[in-house]
Amino acid sequence: MLRGVLRRARFYAVPFANLNSESGPGYHFGASFPMRVRPKAPNDTDVLGRPCGWSRIHVVDTSVLPAIPATTVGVLTMANAHRIAAQAISL
Repeated sequence: MLRGVLRRARFYAVPFANLNSESGPGYHFGASFPMRVRPKAPNDTDVLGRPCGWSRIHVVDTSVLPAIPATTVGVLTMANAHRIAAQAISL
């Protein structure tokens, strides 16, 4: 049901981003697409989570954090995703 609602809002999951590992659980939680005021590198994103050079793709998980935080990331991730979605919806 949630997938249907999100699709109508034009939100899509990236299915290949799932972690299916037989060697055990792993968790990379941030900064692989760091947010920058002026993105330059191919893996930089702007403050709306858009990869450098892209305009209609937004990354809203912990990979866009500018650095790996020294605290739990759950609420921080939700707040950042909400901020990006709220601003992106008005584009």
